[in-house]
Amino acid sequence: MIATAADALERLERLIANVPEPYEMTHTAARRLLIRATRETPASAALSVAIDEFHAHLHYMTLNMELYGRDQIDLAAYQDNCRAALRAVMAICRMVN
Repeated sequence: MIATAADALERLERLIANVPEPYEMTHTAARRLLIRATRETPASAALSVAIDEFHAHLHYMTLNMELYGRDQIDLAAYQDNCRAALRAVMAICRMVN
């Protein structure tokens, strides 16, 4: 079980780095980890938008991996976008708390 938000963030970073298949399970794991990472943060529109943005970047990355193959896309750029969106989520959490 994940004890802290920091543990959840660490696992999200690993998830972004490895992007395991099947991708549907990757999305499910990311949703659960984000819930755990943000559970102590009051809900806000900004947080919801940032979380949606993270999921959109993750979905776009996995969709391109599925369509073109992991070796045929600039995976590092997609991962950087996911990490940037994740940092935005965590920045909002720190501001609100």
